[in-house]
Amino acid sequence: MRRSRSVLAGLFAVLTSCTGGGTTATPPPTTPATTPRPNVIVILTDDQTMDTLQLMPNVRALARRGMTFDNAFISNPLCCPSRAAILTGLTSGHTGVWTNGDHDRRWGGWPSFRHNALNEDGSSFDEGNNEARTVAVALSDAGYRTGLYGKYLNHYEVPEEDVAPPIPPGWTNWFSFVGKNGSYYDYTISDQTQLERYGSAPRDYSTDVLGRAATRFLQSPDIQDGSRPFFLYFAPYAPHGNMVPGPRDRDVRAPIPFTSPAFNERDVSDKPPVVRNARQLGAHQVLRLTKAWNRVYGTLVDVDRWVGRVQRALPAPVLADTDIIFLSDNGNEWGDHRLTFKGYPYERSIAVPLIIAGPGVDHGVNHGLASNLDIAPTIVDLTGVVPPGSFDGTSLAPALAGTGPIPTKGILLEHLSMRLAPSYCGLRTARWKYIAYRGGAEELYDLRRDPSELRNIADARRAIRDRMRARTFAACDPLPPDWSTSITP
Repeated sequence: MRRSRSVLAGLFAVLTSCTGGGTTATPPPTTPATTPRPNVIVILTDDQTMDTLQLMPNVRALARRGMTFDNAFISNPLCCPSRAAILTGLTSGHTGVWTNGDHDRRWGGWPSFRHNALNEDGSSFDEGNNEARTVAVALSDAGYRTGLYGKYLNHYEVPEEDVAPPIPPGWTNWFSFVGKNGSYYDYTISDQTQLERYGSAPRDYSTDVLGRAATRFLQSPDIQDGSRPFFLYFAPYAPHGNMVPGPRDRDVRAPIPFTSPAFNERDVSDKPPVVRNARQLGAHQVLRLTKAWNRVYGTLVDVDRWVGRVQRALPAPVLADTDIIFLSDNGNEWGDHRLTFKGYPYERSIAVPLIIAGPGVDHGVNHGLASNLDIAPTIVDLTGVVPPGSFDGTSLAPALAGTGPIPTKGILLEHLSMRLAPSYCGLRTARWKYIAYRGGAEELYDLRRDPSELRNIADARRAIRDRMRARTFAACDPLPPDWSTSITP
């Protein structure tokens, strides 16, 4: 099945700009061909939740001279599906990347990114290979120098131990983790297909290794003299996993607690089975989370250093013509609703920091709905390059320039069961959030009155539930691959 434009637009006019449903084509680039193309830097952290920028002065400086999107969300809140969406502007239903691929490579990780690509009509795109339609391809075709430094996709690896995976099309410079995931120490990097192995010495701390390599990229003569536009995708591992701060930052302490009104929720009788079956966290678990929360800030302090160093590596005229996008691939549950992982449709997992600064960008806070699906179309619009295909997201460029609001009325939430979170489809609007789970459970929250999602009103507000359900299933097409439920649109 395909994600239907006509069905969604015909049935529900309010969703004519719904992110994730493929309901509107991205407008043609507005930048005239004669205008010099701006440079673009994307800085992508890993598992960073909202409200963790207190010890990141360089990122906060970006926010002061740019635009902060305080309603930015991830459609499928896992590393690999999110990164696939960032690079293509497409949902999991179109990229075919639903999980990280740790247990099933059919629907997760780099293998699925290369084999599951779908067109809007449900046909296979380029024999299933999404790599032919990333924003890097569009920029490279337009003459950009393009460099990826850090984490590409999970399971970027081949069976042969001493062989590097191929460099994806569209990238002129390549410096990527190889293997199941990234790491802080003891990891392998593909440097233009040359495998380099790093150990546990202080100098091997991966954020610093990646930062040094990224600044070398920026020191290329054609970047320094402004004769060639560039695209830098800087994706450190922090603050993912066991959160190991660098040598200078082991004593960093979090300036705020990690708890929220949803922490260790006492009454979960209205929640789906995955939450009802979770025990309340004990003192030992809370202590462990507290220590981990300190380490989150320790890892982010070093990321922030490189946010500053990357900018200082550019001559002032080049930096003045550079758009910088800072975001995370997803959030994480920190004991909210008794949960301690990611992938869930709750706010702590799907909400992420998103800041964009650059030439012509208005200053301030934008309250419109934005998502990771919007990054690729925004880059295409800002640079004026030929789009690599259609997008499920929408360009934020008009909002950045102050010429128009973000048109998105609802963000599609979708997920294929991995580890703990069950499969679901949902919709997050400015006020409401609706979730349908594989097996039949449903949730509905009035985020205006209940921002912490403590009271599921799916049964109490049936008219709204039914309307949101219909909108959700019109957008969530195809459904997650294992879908089986009594719920119907």
